[in-house]
Amino acid sequence: FAVTVVDPELLEPTANLALLQEAASRTSEFGGAYFPMGRWSDALARLAEDDRRQRVERRAEYELVRQEPLLLLVLIVMTLATEWIVRKRGGLA
Repeated sequence: FAVTVVDPELLEPTANLALLQEAASRTSEFGGAYFPMGRWSDALARLAEDDRRQRVERRAEYELVRQEPLLLLVLIVMTLATEWIVRKRGGLA
């Protein structure tokens, strides 16, 4: 016998058009719509005219010294140790 893994997404690879149309009708008040494959240009035109994208900018400040002083100390020691090892192996120390 053979053990195989069945991918549930590949069991029925055809589109469920009725489900897609129902989802579009339920979300029509939010801009949902169903377009068959032959009307893709209409779908693109609708997307272009109803562009709801908004630019969101966030600024986050992280003060390493105040919040993680031990981490900063470890980073400094590791940097100095690495520099010392490189110099020692290169015959510069």
